[in-house]
Amino acid sequence: DSNSYQDIFAYTVSGSSTSLVSVASDGTVANRSSKLPSISDNGRYVSFETVADTLTSGDGNGFSDIYVKDLVLNTVSIESVKSNGVIGNFASEGAVLSSDGRMLVFASESNNLVLGDANGVQDIFFRKRFNPPSASFDFPLGSPGSQFILTGIDFLPNSTAMLTINNQPIGGTINIGNDGAFTAKFHSNTETDEGTYVVVVTSGDDTAVAGFTIANGAPARPPSGFGFAVPDGIAYQNMIYLPLILKN
Repeated sequence: DSNSYQDIFAYTVSGSSTSLVSVASDGTVANRSSKLPSISDNGRYVSFETVADTLTSGDGNGFSDIYVKDLVLNTVSIESVKSNGVIGNFASEGAVLSSDGRMLVFASESNNLVLGDANGVQDIFFRKRFNPPSASFDFPLGSPGSQFILTGIDFLPNSTAMLTINNQPIGGTINIGNDGAFTAKFHSNTETDEGTYVVVVTSGDDTAVAGFTIANGAPARPPSGFGFAVPDGIAYQNMIYLPLILKN
């Protein structure tokens, strides 16, 4: 910390350590003061206000902006922006993060953040930084012997997840890719019980739920000739077998 300006710091109680928050991902220090921090409940995200223009590329408006630091991934993002990423054209301040860090409110004099803002005074803006995690199966219904692919998105990149099915833990973990996504293939056989199978995915503070139903007389999954296709950019992760799992 050699910038001679006011900075934002985070202190980790459990590890008795202090880290500099108002710094770029590559270690470049802020060239102006930073102030008014807000931290998410899990201690992962910190928002703050600064006039510095060295924390991310493209910040050349000359006004105070709102930034968020991800203390897990060591990334910094400017958040006083339009939905398409255009930076506010006047000063922004007073940001407050939601408990999970996914949402943010702040005050701004900018008139280019939303359409129709022509009152010429400071307004309050709400920004959804990213979507909550979600999970889904490729098919909702299949006959005994079917196979189902579970896809999860918007999880913490490069982390792991635990799965339960109908409240029964599934051994091992699922690896989540650097895009925050994963897949898992669920196998059944002709002895698998009919019923609904509810899968809960838990990764840190993130949780997502998805399900499918096994029923006699339902179509076989995947259909003949359909094959096993993994969405582009998502690595195949794991196989899970159902006969020993209790149905609802």
